[in-house]
Amino acid sequence: MVNIWVALLGLFLIGMVALATDVAYTLLAAHQLQNAVDAAALAGAQKVRLDSVAARAAAIAIAQANFATRQPVLLTDNPDNAIDGDVVIGRFDRALGRFTATLRAPNAVKVLARRTEASPGGPVPLFFGAIFGVSTAQVSRDAIAMVGGGTGAGIIALNPEKKNSLTISGDVTVNTGDGAIQVNSTDPASAAFCNGNPIINVPALNVCGEPRIVGNVTLTGEVNTGVRPIPDPLRFLPEPTWNPAEDLGTVSVTGGETLQIGPGYYSGGIAINNGCLTLSPGIYILDGAGLNVSGNAVFIAEGVMFYVIGTGVVDLTGTNQIRITPPDPDVYDYPGVDTYEHVSIFQGRSNTNESRIIGTSLLDLEGTLYFPVSHLELGGTGEGFGNQLIADTIDVHGEGVLLIRYDGNEPAVGNRVFLVE
Repeated sequence: MVNIWVALLGLFLIGMVALATDVAYTLLAAHQLQNAVDAAALAGAQKVRLDSVAARAAAIAIAQANFATRQPVLLTDNPDNAIDGDVVIGRFDRALGRFTATLRAPNAVKVLARRTEASPGGPVPLFFGAIFGVSTAQVSRDAIAMVGGGTGAGIIALNPEKKNSLTISGDVTVNTGDGAIQVNSTDPASAAFCNGNPIINVPALNVCGEPRIVGNVTLTGEVNTGVRPIPDPLRFLPEPTWNPAEDLGTVSVTGGETLQIGPGYYSGGIAINNGCLTLSPGIYILDGAGLNVSGNAVFIAEGVMFYVIGTGVVDLTGTNQIRITPPDPDVYDYPGVDTYEHVSIFQGRSNTNESRIIGTSLLDLEGTLYFPVSHLELGGTGEGFGNQLIADTIDVHGEGVLLIRYDGNEPAVGNRVFLVE
């Protein structure tokens, strides 16, 4: 009888050891999977703002370089960005702690690694489980990493050293949607100057130097100082070429005329004060007065890019409708439509003249507004100030809402990546 009890106890102890061994092995697999997804999510987040395909590829490659129970961690590509995929591109809202799958202005990558019957690596094999009718274990782990301290930038002040290279003052409300504000100036005391009662609704204010914030400023996003400068995202955009002999002269609309013109080189520029001017799609090279819209003028320019050179400036102060949309190869077909897609205004790289856009509720600009070596003044009460502003220095003021509808084009890399889940 004693021998029977000893045998039963021995079997029980063996079973417990076997169970403990398999449980420990399963936990080891889970831990190794967690290490893999953490590393993969971080790798993907480093690239997510610039290229979602590259972000997925980086996550897959890093995961495969890790092992779980001596097997490489294999992920399946997810080009459709399905929410239940192995690698999902999206946005993570830190305030709500919520991840949303999206390819529009993404800031995060979610990685799910599985050792299951349906996964590429299969389930985790058990040492002793088969004795009890269970030969494998199903294990999965996930992680989310996001990029921060730098984001797709709705406003970029490029100047590397000037004091107050970005100024936001008055009672203006600045809203850049999913795009941050990037200030490249390294000024140690006032690289960016926020003064008065502005409301600044941005995901982040990223400043290479130190900002100076005085008055009753409301800033909803994070403030990151000492960040790395970001290079001009349009620095490789070629300047248009044209034949000076094919000069279309000057367009000046000062009365109540209604006029339509086509693309080309205008040595005297385009100026309208009252009246109605409609521009056909194409590339407009403007010298002289540049682009000047004032008074009660109606100005419609859809599918165009203005390249402002020489003595030209951009001066949009009209109180009536001003609508400008950029080249779009899905809609238009003309020379340069692919090269200058998304860019509405390009002030030449040798043109340092100051420009200004003073909007009203009828201002409707789309696309990127690009002033690489010049100062840009923004003000008024308008909302439609394009999808992205890039200038050497920027002054924002007024009493209305300055809305930048950042669309994810020409993104800026982040300054750090970190796990959030």
